[in-house]
Amino acid sequence: MEEALALIGSIESFCNQIDPASAEPNGLRKHDLNLKWSSNSKRICEHAKTFLAKLELPANRRLEILEQAQLLRPYYSFWSVIIGCIHEGEGHIEIAKEYFTKSISRNQRDLYAQELLLGAHKNDKQSHNRLDGYFCKSPFEFMHITPTRGAYSCCPSWLPYSIGEINEAQDLVRCWNSKEAKAIRDSILDGSFKYCSKFNCPLISGKDIHLPKRENCKEIIEGDFTSPRILKLADDKTCNLACPSCRKGFITASKEERARLKKIFISMLPILDRVKIIQLAGDGDPFASEYYRNIIRYLTLNRQPGTCRIDLHTNGNLLSPSMWSRLRLEGFTTRIYVSLDAATEKTYRQVRKGGCWNKLSRNLLFMSDLVARGTIKSLTIGMVIQEINFEEMIDFINLGKRLNCTRVDFKPLRNWATFSESDFLKRCISLPSHPRHLEYLDIISNPIFKDPIVNRSLFKQSQLA
Repeated sequence: MEEALALIGSIESFCNQIDPASAEPNGLRKHDLNLKWSSNSKRICEHAKTFLAKLELPANRRLEILEQAQLLRPYYSFWSVIIGCIHEGEGHIEIAKEYFTKSISRNQRDLYAQELLLGAHKNDKQSHNRLDGYFCKSPFEFMHITPTRGAYSCCPSWLPYSIGEINEAQDLVRCWNSKEAKAIRDSILDGSFKYCSKFNCPLISGKDIHLPKRENCKEIIEGDFTSPRILKLADDKTCNLACPSCRKGFITASKEERARLKKIFISMLPILDRVKIIQLAGDGDPFASEYYRNIIRYLTLNRQPGTCRIDLHTNGNLLSPSMWSRLRLEGFTTRIYVSLDAATEKTYRQVRKGGCWNKLSRNLLFMSDLVARGTIKSLTIGMVIQEINFEEMIDFINLGKRLNCTRVDFKPLRNWATFSESDFLKRCISLPSHPRHLEYLDIISNPIFKDPIVNRSLFKQSQLA
């Protein structure tokens, strides 16, 4: 037990040096490895492995120390990574993979655990220059604002490195030109993509790479990217649903939060006057949130159609014909993504708590008509694949066809702190360790998944989804 306590003390002292806010009792317990830079995962694990190596103990004794430490600090997900590394070093690859998977189920943004798991699944590890010559536009034109006011230059689950924190509107520019933002752009230019998740990002996670070549993007590389062209807002979690894959309960902004969001909205007006594309909403629903509705109203009243595009990501329950008209969306919105997660009312009631299948069905028919009339160019329905709904995937594709959808999108279940580790592993059908995973593979082998309407990126990934 003394060695376990000494190991914990050494790790927590090291974490305090990385980020003073991570010191016990509240910091590291609260955000675990989700410090400012996700690469701290590797630094913490390497520190722990060095500490254990100095003890000059056999592998079985080091594992005992880690098990004792895990009992004392069960909320640290990196124990699984370190245990996995020891098993991998002893040649126990299958056991190592189980531990790396456990770590990822606890922390979806742990790039080090992802790297180790991907490497363990391959006889020859992915070449470091695999992405050399390819280019990703996102860090050069895109900004994503999270509910905690963190600024990111891509989806935070695909590129989990914050480029700053938003407090006032002028902070957008400061974050956009920060040293962190520059480091991320440099990683694209040097071909390393070292801050990107090769596990979560569908553009680079599979055998095929879905990115343009660098020589075809010279206009962006050599152009002026001093401010974002695309702004995605996810800073209000207010939603009319409480989907288990997203949150543990209903969330509505408090009076104090609404007042603070109103101040942010007012300070954001100069940005809204310039942005080319705004995406609502990465968290919550754009029609349930007063904050998002105010942003839409401002844009449709002060910008001209064709000068700004409003992309909508919604659960669809509130996007009725009357809402469409009241917010004057015609001419501004040409792309709509509707999260459904089900093809039948029975399953919908279980995966979309608070939703109404009949109301949703009426609204989907309205959106389908928008496509038929050419009012919108893109209508996508999406499903987060889980044990509870994977048997409806084929029916889901057929539903998309009936609705004139341009795309049917499937995504693997991720754990955004909504499930315990064991509950997540029971639900995540796309994990090879799931007892019904072969049934899932049999379903996605159906020829219907080759239909152009289906987003194939998920199924082209390695089967580590």
